[in-house]
Amino acid sequence: MVQDLNGTLSIARTIAFGIATLFAFLVLCLGAAITNYTTTSFFGGYFSFAALGIATAVLTLLTLPVMLFLSIQRKGAITSMIAIEIGWTWFLWILWLSVGGSSAGTVWLGNCSICRKRRGYVRETQALTAFGFLAWIVLFAYNITLIVFVIRQHMRGNSSVWTGYVNETDFAAAGPTPPSLNLLRAISLPNMLPRHRVSRLPCAACHSPAAADNESLSQVNSFSGQGFLPIPSIPGNTTQPQFL
Repeated sequence: MVQDLNGTLSIARTIAFGIATLFAFLVLCLGAAITNYTTTSFFGGYFSFAALGIATAVLTLLTLPVMLFLSIQRKGAITSMIAIEIGWTWFLWILWLSVGGSSAGTVWLGNCSICRKRRGYVRETQALTAFGFLAWIVLFAYNITLIVFVIRQHMRGNSSVWTGYVNETDFAAAGPTPPSLNLLRAISLPNMLPRHRVSRLPCAACHSPAAADNESLSQVNSFSGQGFLPIPSIPGNTTQPQFL
């Protein structure tokens, strides 16, 4: 199942890039023909949709084949990083949508009478519109599919999937396995064991009379804080402290 999903995504990516590249080549040819006609034989200008189609086709032809080639021939290529591929394909399908929308709004499609002698250019404009929308659909479908797979992996705990590479990422991998109960017990058992108190080693200074007097005084002070009334130390007096 894992190999089928990753293999299917790789094949779909190759097909999508190949179809988008083919449509870009056709749009480049159509846009160049329309621009050549308008600049030389019509009114000396050019249509904005034709110029946009040429620019978008050139960007697609210069990037998608290179990204596909580097992802197959070279591991760790920056062009194959998932975040970069998502961003670039997103940018391209927006451009292709703009090409199709701008060319569909031209008057040539609704009124061919303005160009009775050049109906071939009207058909070229219609073809450019169709290929622009088809390229948008292909790249949009691939981009959304890739985003869905990446978000699913991110929700499973693989937060580094965005910086991974398309052909090296396992999009069907499960999330990180939680630690077993035995492992948790093994980790928490040392913390539950009782700690042995280390007694203070005797020293010569602790048995001196001065040290004994200081220790007695500290005990008396602690008794006074607990509600006892200390009695001055008198030689031979054995009276115990009284409660307040």
